[in-house]
Amino acid sequence: MSIEFISGSGSLKKKRIPMEFGPSWGEGKIFDWYRTCKCTTIKKLEIRITGPPVPHRFVVAYMTDDSIVRFDRRPLTPSLGLLLVETAGEAKRRAGDEVSVVSTEHDMKEIQQADREIELNLNGRVDLLLILSACHAVAQDKDARKYALREYNCYFFSWTIVMIVTRHTFPFAIPPPADIESRLKLKLATFTSRLTDKAVDALLNIVLDTVTTYREKTGKKLHRGLSKRELVVWGLPLGAVRTILHQCLKLRLHLGLEGQLRNRVRAQLEKRLPQVLQQVLKNHGEHIEVGVGSQLWLFGLVQILDSPIKTEIREVLWDTILDAIAEGYGQSGPQELGQDICKLPLLYRLKYRFFGKNVMQFSLLWNEALNAALPAARHAGYGKYTSGISHEAMFDQVFDAAREAALRAAKDVVHRTGLILNDRKRDDMWEVVFGVWNGVWEDTKLHARTKVVSLIDNALDDLVDWVTDDMVNELGNSGIQKINAILQLKVS
Repeated sequence: MSIEFISGSGSLKKKRIPMEFGPSWGEGKIFDWYRTCKCTTIKKLEIRITGPPVPHRFVVAYMTDDSIVRFDRRPLTPSLGLLLVETAGEAKRRAGDEVSVVSTEHDMKEIQQADREIELNLNGRVDLLLILSACHAVAQDKDARKYALREYNCYFFSWTIVMIVTRHTFPFAIPPPADIESRLKLKLATFTSRLTDKAVDALLNIVLDTVTTYREKTGKKLHRGLSKRELVVWGLPLGAVRTILHQCLKLRLHLGLEGQLRNRVRAQLEKRLPQVLQQVLKNHGEHIEVGVGSQLWLFGLVQILDSPIKTEIREVLWDTILDAIAEGYGQSGPQELGQDICKLPLLYRLKYRFFGKNVMQFSLLWNEALNAALPAARHAGYGKYTSGISHEAMFDQVFDAAREAALRAAKDVVHRTGLILNDRKRDDMWEVVFGVWNGVWEDTKLHARTKVVSLIDNALDDLVDWVTDDMVNELGNSGIQKINAILQLKVS
């Protein structure tokens, strides 16, 4: 900041040219001065700081003909008291932005005695007009053209000039997809776990919703085929029933489903993300380059990249999820009662022994129903998504296919296990279940659609944020553009 006023003394006072711009670009005293300059190409740009007690920053431009031009911002009127009062409210005084030509030893000594905060080598690539354009932009802004001790001060003025010159001289360069992929892999495990957990939770909730809907629709019709333990469970409050059923269905997770599904989700992301990046740059490259070129700051690039990335991810999201859940869940063949129970943790082996074969038949039925339903869903929906199809319509399409496949698998389990259980009443119970199958699943579809579409939307948003953020970060850290600069991290 600076409280050195424009009316102050100094050898530069008589040579100062105020930054007075006309109503249109190219008009005003500052452009009249520019037209008189013999050399307008800049060799080097610096920010220098004088002080203490109060630091004052200014910009020094070293021209290719060895002349030197200085740019300062100070308060226009010398009223320190009013300036301090204005720090608590809205700034009202106009800034006294100015340019001066350094021509005496005293002027040069003043610059040399000031600390150098940054030196930017431009090698004649920049015209003085670029600095004037930055100053013109500041002068047109209703807030930035005012002097504010804490905000729009000499620090703001100096660094705005340097950043605009740097940005236009060394434009952002879109990094190659391989560099972005390397950055994405750093967060792949975290994102995979989050997406897998959501997918498993959605699948279990669909099954639980279906089972509890069965209880509501069948009432006591199933009681004759239930064991005493099942009757106790079936008669519990609905929340308790869901909790117990959830534990039964989690058996399959402990037999390797969760790890298998996690691996498939990760494999799908590793496969699809490079394709997405390639398509983003192929289909939207020109739009992105124009947008990136219009942004001064990195954070502005998020808005430029968000839309094309979302477009390309949306095109493959359904296929990615269908592939992952079908390959991650629906790969095991038919199982028999008690198969692989010895591989379970002790707690789950005890649950099996406590609940008995009837309950395990139930768990086996729903696990194999899912094993059949998910590949069927993939077959029905894979490659079918287009921008004209809603997520709701896609869900209905794959859900209906899954329902039919699940019914066939469920009947097969009942047939196989029925030979072992040898319980006619239980066989009759399953006939009741299969009789209301389509109606129950139709009711379940209404609730499941909302949950799955929400999962798709959230996954889309998370993926877009992840890819966009990493693409922006990689763009900001790109080594394609080299800037030759010297920074002094600590100044007196």
